[in-house]
Amino acid sequence: MKKWIKLGMLMLVCLSLGACTQTKTSHQDESNTNDARHYKIGVVSDRAKEIWNFALKDLEAEGEIDVDVITFDDVVQPNTALAEGEIDANAFQYYTFLYDYMQDSGNNQLYPMGYLSAEPSGIWVIDSIESKEDIPEHAKIAIQNDPVNTGNAIKMLADNGLVTLKDDAQLVPTEEDIESTYRDLELVSMDYGAVPRALGDCELILSVSTPVTESGIKLEDALVFQSGEDASSLTRLNFVVQEKDKDNKDLQKILKAYQRQEVVDYANETGPGDFYGAWDNDDIPYDDMQEYINFVVENH
Repeated sequence: MKKWIKLGMLMLVCLSLGACTQTKTSHQDESNTNDARHYKIGVVSDRAKEIWNFALKDLEAEGEIDVDVITFDDVVQPNTALAEGEIDANAFQYYTFLYDYMQDSGNNQLYPMGYLSAEPSGIWVIDSIESKEDIPEHAKIAIQNDPVNTGNAIKMLADNGLVTLKDDAQLVPTEEDIESTYRDLELVSMDYGAVPRALGDCELILSVSTPVTESGIKLEDALVFQSGEDASSLTRLNFVVQEKDKDNKDLQKILKAYQRQEVVDYANETGPGDFYGAWDNDDIPYDDMQEYINFVVENH
């Protein structure tokens, strides 16, 4: 069974946010082969826009499809804009976040068409710790306080022998499911971006890679590193469309333009090297989300 992480708001891959401009979109008649068919994709960071523009370069050069990548300045607008038809797809969220949006808004007509990237996680430590055995009694480890990353952190700590979970722990563990911690290790929850800055005040930090690299900490300095290739389906970003467009051939081409090794190479050559393609398997995000929803319903 897949590793499930508790339903909740998530932290997305947000680098430097840009301003958003929204305009209504209407597709040109697809039977008109003389004009390119126009689409709009919503993202939430300038970095994501840069990667998408690279990914779409060859597709747009063919002249049949033209794509505007629009940067939104928060994580609410992209789903609202998609639901209202102002954009044709968005590319920024885990399906747990999408499910939360659909529950809160009452709009269940959005569809995760395919996986995009997955963010790695790691444990970074102060200089005096070189191995697990060097962790002192009553040390503190900072973790991110949103439910998705908290759940992922607890699973990672358990996998590495730093916490022991109760026999009846939920499939989605919380701090209440922890039986004991290694040498009375104390978990300290804090905001997403604050975790890297806590290294020093805390002997260890556990974080996804984006805020770590932004703070100047090197990925290779991690005591434990979980690559994006090992990420649960719950921590992969999704390409989301309206359900009525799930079989749209142009949107499928746009998604496939992103799902290429050339895009992975570009992202890593121009960034900190923490970009992992999350599409190199047969997983179907819609099916994964439905399994997750069934789990939530059965356990609430």
